[in-house]
Formats: sequence, structure tokens, C-alpha cells
Amino acid sequence: MNKLLLYVSLFFINLSKNPNFVIEIKKGTASLKSGKVSKNFISDCQDVIMYENAQSGFIYGVKGQYGKQVIKASSDISPVQLQKIRNLWSFYS
Repeated sequence: MNKLLLYVSLFFINLSKNPNFVIEIKKGTASLKSGKVSKNFISDCQDVIMYENAQSGFIYGVKGQYGKQVIKASSDISPVQLQKIRNLWSFYS
């Protein structure tokens, strides 16, 4: 139940930041929930998630300082995984 509340709260916090895209990680599989992003990026994110053995979480893109897209993630995604995903994003942005 606590995990569900965490996801719901993260979802509404993310909505308030107007994410450009949201990728959900569920049972180790990445899928696009909203927005537009390259299928190759989603596939690469899934590779990182599988390699690092994450089972659930969210990855989302929001406008950061100066309008540049910034990649954020839920707390289920480790800092190491997030950095790898941010590194991947540089190839797709």
C-alpha cells in the first residue's frame, strides 16, 4: 500500500511539473505512458534497467533551466541507473 501511495504522489508531483514524456518501468519492462520519445531511447532505457535489475519506477523528461530537457526518475531508479539514462539521453536530444 505504501508503494502505491508513493507512485500516486510521484505521479501527481510529476504532472505539476508538466513532463514532456513519462516512461514506466514495470516488472523490468519500459513502456511509454505519455508524451513522445524515440522508441530506441525506450529500448535503451530498458537495457539499462534490465542490466541494473530494477523492477519498477518512472523516468520522465521535464523542462529544466533555460528550457533544456532534463531527465528525472522516481526513487526506485538508483542514482547510477539515472546517470546512465541521462548519458543515453544525450544521444537522442
